[in-house]
Amino acid sequence: MGPSVLPAWLQPRYRKSAYLFIYYLIQFCGHSWILTNMTVRFFSFGKDSMVDTFYAIGLVMRVCQSISLLELLHIYIGIESNQLFPKFLQVHLQHAVSHRDILCCLDMAQSNTMDANLPSVCSC
Repeated sequence: MGPSVLPAWLQPRYRKSAYLFIYYLIQFCGHSWILTNMTVRFFSFGKDSMVDTFYAIGLVMRVCQSISLLELLHIYIGIESNQLFPKFLQVHLQHAVSHRDILCCLDMAQSNTMDANLPSVCSC
């Protein structure tokens, strides 16, 4: 048996690039699916879509947010050459904003009232 020959994109010098390409492709597809689904649901159902939109996209949103934590690991182990602290702030703020919006929209959907005291960002 001779040595196994790997395809060109699996050669050691291309593994990092192939991994990062697949990682960012998954992130792009996931966030595009979320945006498209939310837009279609809003134009189809109007304000009635607030009630169950999170339940329709919640799993994909949680997966995308969880996978985004890998960006910190990429920097820590040297796959990417960015600085850790700015990326940590970016990932943390993305999580904080999405959780605030989700909780705000869920509260509004459960109460079925539009409170004038809520910030305009939360008016889903």
